[in-house]
Amino acid sequence: MTAIQLFQQRQSEPVCTDLIQMIRDGMIRRLKRFVVEPYDDGITWGIQTVAIATPDADDGDQFPVVIVDLHEDDQAAMSFALSVFDALKIAGRASSEDVCQWRRSLFTLVPSY
Repeated sequence: MTAIQLFQQRQSEPVCTDLIQMIRDGMIRRLKRFVVEPYDDGITWGIQTVAIATPDADDGDQFPVVIVDLHEDDQAAMSFALSVFDALKIAGRASSEDVCQWRRSLFTLVPSY
């Protein structure tokens, strides 16, 4: 039996791991950190987004939630990031200024050699 099979057997109720849906459902209060980075396990290569979020206090959980999503390429990861930012804005969890700042932070300067 693998660890994932064991986890699935012990899980009593379904757990939502879709960050955007969690934001829409009001389960996420704010993002503490959001990182877009390369992913390489030696077999697969891609881009991953790592979100560390603060859950809504009404749910009773005070520990941060960490959600990792794997994406095929940079474009898919950036599109996902923009969707997360828009979901936070629509849910009233972020201001327009916050979203603009987050969008600007996705762009990085790559030196040319």
